[in-house]
Amino acid sequence: MDLVSRESLYKYVASLEETYRNELLEMPAEHPCFTAQNKLLNTVSMIKFTIADASTIKAKPVRFGQWIKQYVDDELYSLTCLECNFHIKKPQFIGNYCPNCGAEMRGEEL
Repeated sequence: MDLVSRESLYKYVASLEETYRNELLEMPAEHPCFTAQNKLLNTVSMIKFTIADASTIKAKPVRFGQWIKQYVDDELYSLTCLECNFHIKKPQFIGNYCPNCGAEMRGEEL
């Protein structure tokens, strides 16, 4: 999922709306493209209002971490999250996320 700034998107579409409105104001009503330009302006205006009314989510920054692995007699003995120092003794499995801070485990294991 990609998250975008509603404010930035709104400003971009509003600038398009202004451009199309200015072009329409300079265009004579008899021009063969007048009706199409007017429909385009109305569509861009509807998109702008849709963006303004869209629901939002409370997104949190994604944290990335690494597991520090400790072995005893060639067996995995413990994991420590490099991001928050959460420690798991004798883990049954190695997850892709720290259960304490939620950091996504990527990259080389230490």
